[in-house]
Amino acid sequence: MTFTLYAGDLEPSLRVTLSDKNADVDVTDATAVRVIGRRDGTVAFTRTGTDLTLEHADGKSVVTMPWKTGDTATPGRIEIEIEVEWPGQRPQTFRPTNDVRVVDDLGGIA
Repeated sequence: MTFTLYAGDLEPSLRVTLSDKNADVDVTDATAVRVIGRRDGTVAFTRTGTDLTLEHADGKSVVTMPWKTGDTATPGRIEIEIEVEWPGQRPQTFRPTNDVRVVDDLGGIA
């Protein structure tokens, strides 16, 4: 399933439940979390810290990232990756099964 936004839209925020091939993952003990967006092989944005919201419940974690102006300005595919750093500088990368698709908007709000 693809998450689709119209060019320039900032809502809804990106929400990803972290899971690996075995189960959902709780990142409560992580020392850092960041979301990376890549478009056409080039990193388009990186978000960390206060740019993200983490929810932890029932042994899983959900990362929410509000879009910023410019993130969705250009139609096309944005690959999403979430990197978690565990204590001892041990990284783990999560790739959601769906990327973001930005499609042309017929017009903006005047």
